[in-house]
Amino acid sequence: MEYFHGTKQSKNYFEGWYIRLAGNDVLALIPGIHLDQKGHGYAFIQVITRDKSYYLTYPKEALEYTADKFAVRIGRNLFTEKGVKLDIKKKGLRIKGSVAYGRLNRPCYPFMGPFSLLPVMQCSHGVISMYHRLSGSVQVNGRRFTFDGGRGYMEMDWGSSFPRKYLWVQGMEKGKNTSVMAAAATVPLGCGGIRGCVCIVYYRGREYRLATYLGVKIIECSKNQLILRQGKYLLLIEAIPDGEKGQRLKAPVMGDMKRMIHENACAKVRFRFYRKNRKLFDYVTGEAGYEWVR
Repeated sequence: MEYFHGTKQSKNYFEGWYIRLAGNDVLALIPGIHLDQKGHGYAFIQVITRDKSYYLTYPKEALEYTADKFAVRIGRNLFTEKGVKLDIKKKGLRIKGSVAYGRLNRPCYPFMGPFSLLPVMQCSHGVISMYHRLSGSVQVNGRRFTFDGGRGYMEMDWGSSFPRKYLWVQGMEKGKNTSVMAAAATVPLGCGGIRGCVCIVYYRGREYRLATYLGVKIIECSKNQLILRQGKYLLLIEAIPDGEKGQRLKAPVMGDMKRMIHENACAKVRFRFYRKNRKLFDYVTGEAGYEWVR
């Protein structure tokens, strides 16, 4: 798996890594880089909490990376397979601390499967770890986020633009090594595009993959519900409305971070998974990440 794809890119390009930390509260971090149609751009870090988000820019030369493993530095901030170290002093934002990771649980094979070979894809997606243990703490404007015994998740995106329409959700069961990530989007294939979906269920040390390239059927995909069936497997994901719209995030359009979307970093979501009509798990978390973009 490559961990940086933008070496030869000079314009209309973005790449970012999504790092989710869940402990006594949830903190999400998105380091990345973008280049617009003229090749102008920045390195950036987006910070998402339960009730606020921040977008910080740096000169694009401030981003340092390695291609053969996940290791990214932006300014005084380091993001690696072992953990994160944060030291941010910007107007209205002060972040300091470090979080260490336990063993990463990587997917068995690339998330996009054969879709990653299609040149028409606006955006490619990869999962670095479905689930790993956390330890450490971070101060955000004097507010302490403690992650001892917490749970982490990491993924990455690269390309030119996010899909026009999509649903993305990720949630972990507290106290158990269970994690679900699902993304459904309109893929630019054929006239008007097709609706595609890729999902990984990580349960008791085993990976279950439900994907368009494996024959999954999208039974329902709406603002509050995603239902997938593939052979003997059935996955039901239900977002339970809590009145929260989510925090504002910047997203790429032809490499330029000019689109505004919303992510609820602490959504209340129910996950149910069945094999041959036998329920493997049924849990509700109030710490899911959730994006519904139309």
